[in-house]
Amino acid sequence: MKIIHFDVGKVQEHYVRNLGHEYTSATVNQYIQSNGTFQAEIVTGFPTSKFDRDTIDSIEGLRLIITRSVGVDSVDEEYCKQKGIKFINIRYSYHNVVHHTLAFILFYTRQLAQSFKRVQSGEFCHENIDCLDLGIRTLGIIGYGRIGKEVAQMADALGLKVIAYDRKYNHGDFIDGFELYDFEDLIQIADIISLHCDANPTSMGMINDETIGQMKDDVALINTARGSLIKEKDLIKNIDKFSFVGLDVLEDEVNFDKNHDLLKFPNVFITPHTAYKSEVTTKERWDKTFEYIKNFMKESNS
Repeated sequence: MKIIHFDVGKVQEHYVRNLGHEYTSATVNQYIQSNGTFQAEIVTGFPTSKFDRDTIDSIEGLRLIITRSVGVDSVDEEYCKQKGIKFINIRYSYHNVVHHTLAFILFYTRQLAQSFKRVQSGEFCHENIDCLDLGIRTLGIIGYGRIGKEVAQMADALGLKVIAYDRKYNHGDFIDGFELYDFEDLIQIADIISLHCDANPTSMGMINDETIGQMKDDVALINTARGSLIKEKDLIKNIDKFSFVGLDVLEDEVNFDKNHDLLKFPNVFITPHTAYKSEVTTKERWDKTFEYIKNFMKESNS
């Protein structure tokens, strides 16, 4: 079987195994633009590779797609079913995403960027640094799955009041000691809003001109989930509403460059989709990828 792994960066090369597979740093979409239709039975990729209908039809003999991520919005699952193509997503330890979220919160509330800039300028004085107290603030978590629940527990330990929204629960439910709210109520109450839901037809673009208008002035927004949850044009239009915006994901990550509009604003801090990363989770994702491929090939030959 021909097996191609897309989106393989320099750091990930350390975990790649010499199994006769093909590895490329290109997304599947860039690969098709350069090479046209190609043949492969098994392909894997990161969410930057979009396996839509046209892409799937451009891969001859395709039998298995693996996205090396928890999120599945990069793959047209329904079309895979129609064509009899198996699809698998990799579930791995989520603790790094939780830690990254809390890092954003602490970076913001302890005013680390402002403090470091002052020190770099030669000013060692705390008078002009206004740190924020977690104990008088409410964290609103949107998406109360495994990651959201772990963020809630750690934020609670830091003294934040935690409330959450998830479409699976009703307003007034208590899960693990935390109260569930309606979406509209949560975004009006929360001082810090953190996104932890997947990208689906009901959640994509949920942070938009209308919902931003319902939020508090000087609210903080954090997104370590999926870039498509936020309409970036609306975010930019209302950027003065926010005291801090921490983003690990963007709407169009593949075409990001130094001229990106969000880089113009001092209250925006962006990391390059690194929330999931560590030497432990990267190895775990590759180990599971190779395990799924091995099992698929065994099933195919039995």
